[in-house]
Amino acid sequence: MLSSILLLALSACAPTPVSFLCLEDDPLCSLEEALQDLPPALSVDIESVAFYQVTEKVLLEDGVEVGDDVVSVAQGRDAVLRVFLSPADTYEERDLSVRAYIYQGDALVDAVIVTQNFKKEGSFSDLDSSFNLPIRGSAIGPDLAIAVEVLEATEEADYPGIQGRNSWPEESAYSIKTTPTGPLKIVMVPIEYNADNSGRLPNTDEDEMERFRQAFYGQYPADEVQIRVVEPQGTDIGIRNGWSALLNEVTGLRAAVGAEDDEYVYGLFSPGEDPTGGTAGLCWVGYGPSDPGTKVCIGLSGSPDTAVHEVGHAHGREHSPGCGAGSPDPEYPESDGTLGSRAFDTTGNRMFEAATTYDFMSYCGPTWTGAHTWEMLVERVNSVNSIYGAYMQTDEYLTFVQDERGETTLLGQQWLSEPAGLAVRVELLDDAGHVLYQVSGRSIPMDHAQGAMVRIIEPIDDARVVDMRVVDWR
Repeated sequence: MLSSILLLALSACAPTPVSFLCLEDDPLCSLEEALQDLPPALSVDIESVAFYQVTEKVLLEDGVEVGDDVVSVAQGRDAVLRVFLSPADTYEERDLSVRAYIYQGDALVDAVIVTQNFKKEGSFSDLDSSFNLPIRGSAIGPDLAIAVEVLEATEEADYPGIQGRNSWPEESAYSIKTTPTGPLKIVMVPIEYNADNSGRLPNTDEDEMERFRQAFYGQYPADEVQIRVVEPQGTDIGIRNGWSALLNEVTGLRAAVGAEDDEYVYGLFSPGEDPTGGTAGLCWVGYGPSDPGTKVCIGLSGSPDTAVHEVGHAHGREHSPGCGAGSPDPEYPESDGTLGSRAFDTTGNRMFEAATTYDFMSYCGPTWTGAHTWEMLVERVNSVNSIYGAYMQTDEYLTFVQDERGETTLLGQQWLSEPAGLAVRVELLDDAGHVLYQVSGRSIPMDHAQGAMVRIIEPIDDARVVDMRVVDWR
């Protein structure tokens, strides 16, 4: 139903004059205030523009378009556009408005305006020195383009001055390449800790799960984070006897808790006074996006940062260098594990400096998402969500898990498209320890424990097989 007609000719400095029909329930109907007719500001230039979801993406710096595609932009995810102004000698201090237009192709899909006092030229490190415009994730689609203009704060404003660069770009809007990612789905499994006869449960109430959700959304390139809590699962395994045994047990619970192939299972527990050995979490290193068996982690209750780190391992991330992290990623570009570029937290409105903040896959602190980790996660989240729901040829692979004490558990047959991991030669044993077969397999390590998941890549369907041992690493 046509409720009203708005024919808005945007001010002359806008890159593309826009007119549209405002229909009932059309999101553009809410933009009347953002699109109010305001005079262009004089004696001021748009100096720099930067786009943030997590990692800084500079679009314009010192009046020059940067135009690089190094930093990926995730479709559907909230962002912040920072606009920096530079005053001319004739500028008089006052309130100014900065407006951003968000396009999908040639269609205006959103607009946002911010008004504040402007005194002097700002810096990227000072969040308060720029005009910070929130961009809704729903406006960030496959054909994203952005334009910016600086305006007087009121229609009546009449300040003397010279014509400056009060719109950017001067002609068509600035196109930004985007990548579809999709949601991050986590199944939170409360572990009832019975090893000390306490039956202790972790806190999984709504407020606590929101803390976890915000931690993941702030640092992962997902358009949303879905966390669902399932019924508690009891364990008699004491964490003092080894983290890997508990991870193996939770790995075997994927089917029992109804986890889908694109969901990450996180076993949350509170060991009380039981010594943890200084460890806060453990996970499989997920070599491939199509392997649900490695989308399993465990971690201490009350620690969203631990969960962010561990689920990073399940996304295939090794440790980033720094502070004694074992087996660091040789491709991580910063040898000390720092971010590599400035970063931003859209959930907490915070900036992080490149040289004094560390990647969340390192052991140093404080942490946020490094540029390299962001790019790798964009690729993995995209892959997981692309695979899920599409037809994919799968086969059964006999699967074992082995903890740090060398104790092996048979998980049975798992359906996979193709097992990833290190090539190994494996002996399959009966309950008396006799060798029944010698076969090829793939081994996937835990992130910082001497445990492994081993898949047999040759078809084996023999009920006598109950155990295995690795005899050769290929």
